[in-house]
Amino acid sequence: MKKKKFFFRKIFLCCFIFFILEIPDAAGFFWDWHTVKTDKFTVYYEKDYENRAIELLSRLEFYSEIPERICGNTAENVPVVLESAGQYVNGFANPLSGKIAVLDYEPRAMDWLSYVGVHEYTHILQMSKASGVPEFLKIFTPLASPNFSAVPYWIVEGFAVYAESQMSTREGRLNDGSFREIINAYLCEEERISLMDATYSPLGVPGGAGIYIFGGSFIEYLSNRFGEEANALFLEKHGSSVLSYLTPFVPALGIDLTFKEVYGKTVSELWNLWQEDSARKTGPVQDKGEALTSDGWHKSGLFMDNRDLYYIRRHAEKTGPFESRSYSKIIRLNVDSGKKRVVHESNYGYSMPPKVRDDKMFFGQYETRGGYANKYFMGYGDYTILFEKDMKTGRERKIYDGHL
Repeated sequence: MKKKKFFFRKIFLCCFIFFILEIPDAAGFFWDWHTVKTDKFTVYYEKDYENRAIELLSRLEFYSEIPERICGNTAENVPVVLESAGQYVNGFANPLSGKIAVLDYEPRAMDWLSYVGVHEYTHILQMSKASGVPEFLKIFTPLASPNFSAVPYWIVEGFAVYAESQMSTREGRLNDGSFREIINAYLCEEERISLMDATYSPLGVPGGAGIYIFGGSFIEYLSNRFGEEANALFLEKHGSSVLSYLTPFVPALGIDLTFKEVYGKTVSELWNLWQEDSARKTGPVQDKGEALTSDGWHKSGLFMDNRDLYYIRRHAEKTGPFESRSYSKIIRLNVDSGKKRVVHESNYGYSMPPKVRDDKMFFGQYETRGGYANKYFMGYGDYTILFEKDMKTGRERKIYDGHL
């Protein structure tokens, strides 16, 4: 009898936690949350964020036609939770609850709200697109939608990256140059971008960003060659076919059948044609310049002090099956001798590039604390601790903490 009571208590606790964390109306009941809404979106926010909530709702309404056109789908009363996690910014779309979460940092450009709104709304429309038997199975679980559970994740992110890049020729990651440069770097070295790498994101550059880079560029290629209506038709056909569920196990009987029906070729055939098209647009590189480093991974925040180059290197090391650990280091490289030295290391990351003046290095490091207006991270968020390091003695001291 005691075991049975304990079991039912666990069931009740799980249901209660789901009710609190996933249903925004419940969150509004227990916390001081407010709403602003239209027929299409309901934005939840804490009272101090009213202006940003109204701006987010306005941007969602203004740009909603883009994801709806691309996905051939619409939605009503989509819950959108506007939250703050300090300097940590991101967006999430939950296929189970149909909810969008926007983690906002106000100093970011106002277009951030447009970009993240379009991206996450595209996820909702793309992942929920279903008809026929799959639509019936969605009654039992939203995960039954083939356009979520039976497509590689580079398609999920590819549609969203493509949509965010249609707001204007200056917005979205397909228009900022960095994605194209990464693809060009692969092709200039005569390397092939394998479907396996795009699908499973191996430990290495570009890592988890590959689904956005390769997926977004591939969907753009399909749109340019076949038209956006073909991509919407793909979602319609794939989301209505029971055979789509075979995609993770036998792609030839799942997604490849839909691709042949819509585009006339399989995924791998079009994947190769996309790379050939990208290589033609790239052309030969006349001058690659001189490489100062050869240890790979991500480098950013370059700063020159006399003949010393300072930069941040982010890399990861495998610690076990399906496990890895990330590191960030500030490295000083003498461009004459080629000698390198790690001058600082962080497990959490840097919030700003290093600067050096009069043998003093200044750098900002992320830290976490509570007290922020979010429930996604249980009220925790990021802020910056600004340090000064004496490059002669090696001593460090904190000179500021807060938001930068």
